[in-house]
Amino acid sequence: MRRFQRDDRGLAEIVGTLMLVVIVVAAAVAFSIFVSTYQAQVQAQETYQHNQALESVHILSIAPNVNSSSGYYWSLNFTMAAEDVNPSTITGIAINADPVTLYGVTALQLNISPEKLTTVSVTAGANFILTPGDEATVMVNFTAGKGLAFPLNLTTTNYVKIDLYTGFLNDFSRVFIPPSAVILVDTDVLGGSVTTILDGSLSTQPEGNATIVSWGWTVTNQTSPTAHAAYEGEVAQTSPHLFLGIYWIVLTVTNSDDLTGTDNITYNPG
Repeated sequence: MRRFQRDDRGLAEIVGTLMLVVIVVAAAVAFSIFVSTYQAQVQAQETYQHNQALESVHILSIAPNVNSSSGYYWSLNFTMAAEDVNPSTITGIAINADPVTLYGVTALQLNISPEKLTTVSVTAGANFILTPGDEATVMVNFTAGKGLAFPLNLTTTNYVKIDLYTGFLNDFSRVFIPPSAVILVDTDVLGGSVTTILDGSLSTQPEGNATIVSWGWTVTNQTSPTAHAAYEGEVAQTSPHLFLGIYWIVLTVTNSDDLTGTDNITYNPG
């Protein structure tokens, strides 16, 4: 009888030892899987952050389409390009903080020969893939209920801020600022005759890459509002000289982004 008890005890010890080995092996395997999973997550996060830091999308230019009767935008086109070696996923666009819900994109594929134009329509919630080396022109309709989430009334005298949101949670933005017009009026004697000089040389472009490209003048005699004259140029000479009377002078300067600034004065030569 005692021999059987010793055998049972030995068998129990063997079973216990085997179970301990199984537990240790299982723990080691689980730990190995945990370490492997953690390393994969860390590597994926590092890769994501690396790609996020490398992503580079530039908003190159804008081209507003203005309703001549109201002065407000019909639509706005802007051109963007990606410099990263990987495609950029554009997940959203906002203009002056107003989300764009529908836009058309014409992409010029520069990295193939011959160059190719493709046009797509992108709705809210959809993405657009911007391929490296390509330029894409985005067309946004400002008509209420079409291109923007909320009605947005802009004129060429307003600033325009464009935000591009990407799949890497980047926000690439650019602000386009209209120029500031400044009027100076002087007189001069040219060829023995007195003449009025309209000077817009102090007009400035506050910041950005834009430059002033045109100066347009309107001179109206307030005693005869139908008698007005238009002139062009940074400095313009009126013809004839502005004699006694009260004149309304308006200067409109336009920059290379087609944004404008205006200044006006009441001028009395006397």
